[in-house]
Formats: sequence, structure tokens, C-alpha cells
Amino acid sequence: MSRARTVANYGDGVEAADLSSTLDLSGKTVTLPSGVGGKIVNAVSGDVGGISSSGSEFGGSYTSYTATGMTFSINKTISNSIITGVITLFYNYDFTHSYAQSFHDVYLQNTSDSVLAGFDNDSNYGVYCFMNDGSSHRFDNYMQLTVPLKDSTTSTGTRTYEWYTKTNSSSNIRGGKISYTLFEVAP
Repeated sequence: MSRARTVANYGDGVEAADLSSTLDLSGKTVTLPSGVGGKIVNAVSGDVGGISSSGSEFGGSYTSYTATGMTFSINKTISNSIITGVITLFYNYDFTHSYAQSFHDVYLQNTSDSVLAGFDNDSNYGVYCFMNDGSSHRFDNYMQLTVPLKDSTTSTGTRTYEWYTKTNSSSNIRGGKISYTLFEVAP
């Protein structure tokens, strides 16, 4: 039997050099390892809000996480799918001290469930930004922060997310705008 007709002769697997120009899998079942693969079943992208020096959507000095009122959504259609994507937060802030701190998080609306992937998302941190100009005077900063999003809850239907922010006591934050691209990925 030729090597082309039996994979058993290939030990650990078939390499690209072992194949002819095409691989015919008609009528065959290919099983991928657990956790590999996935199919995008839904995608959305868009922008919410705008940014100006006056802070067109929200503004203030928030010393605890505060909802900005800025939301974005995707319709989740399959219970065991995940929502993933990337979001960019645009905002500005000023400070009258030698430094400014801002903290940002994105929650599933009306919950305390953070959906920022890979960050220490608790009520104290979220995504932390620090600006220090070394002197004590008013300073305006226009910021752009891009972060990953992942929502793996099993419920279906419209999933609405909301941007939360807080600052240190000497900073005022204004904003903002959200640009987002989200995908529903089925296993």
C-alpha cells in the first residue's frame, strides 16, 4: 500500500510536504483537538459617542466606578458560544496636581460582570492609566485605550455592555467615544 493511501505510515502526522497540491476530504470527518477551531456566527462593529474638550457624553471627577451611560450591544444566538472582540475607549482628562490616574472597565449592563479579557477586573483596578508631568498645573490629555473583550456566559439574546470609569480626586475625566468590533464565536 502506498504512503499516499495510508496515514498510518506517517507516524505522528502528515506534513505539508507529504501532500499533493490538494487534499480531498470528501465524505471524511476531521476532528480538531479540543479548544481549536470555532465559527464566527455573528459580528458587529460601530462607534458610540464622540469626543470634544467639553466632554460630549459624560464628565466629572468620579472617585468610584461610575457608569458613563455609553453602551454597545451584540445579539448572542447560541448558548455555548462566546462573545469576543476589541474595543477602543476615547476620552480626555485634566488634572491640577502633578499626576492623574484613570481606571476603566466594561461591564455587562446592569451587572458587576466585567468583560475585559486578561485584566485584574475588580472594583479597585480594571484597566489603569497613569499620567505624570512632574509639575503641579492644569494639563489636558486626550487618550485612546484599546482592550480585548470576552463574554462567555451561557444566556442568549441581546448582550449590552457599558463603560465604567473612575479617577483620582485631582482629575476630571471627560468623554467619550467607543469604537468596537465584536464576534459571536461558536465551538
